[in-house]
Amino acid sequence: MDDRVSPVGAVVSELLTPFMVYADMLKASGSPAQSKMVWALLENLDRKLMAMFIDIHRQAPNVRIRYHQSK
Repeated sequence: MDDRVSPVGAVVSELLTPFMVYADMLKASGSPAQSKMVWALLENLDRKLMAMFIDIHRQAPNVRIRYHQSK
């Protein structure tokens, strides 16, 4: 692995951000239990996505992730 910052964290954050906002909205609207459930699901998904990207990098270090960035 080289010293450059991996875009994986940015990709995962971009994918999960709308759901994080939703979880915060649930909490603000008086549904803390539902908010906690969404956060638990997001944390699990985050771990699984990061593990998947790490496995991909280990198996094929030359593979680079490209994604369309919003303007």
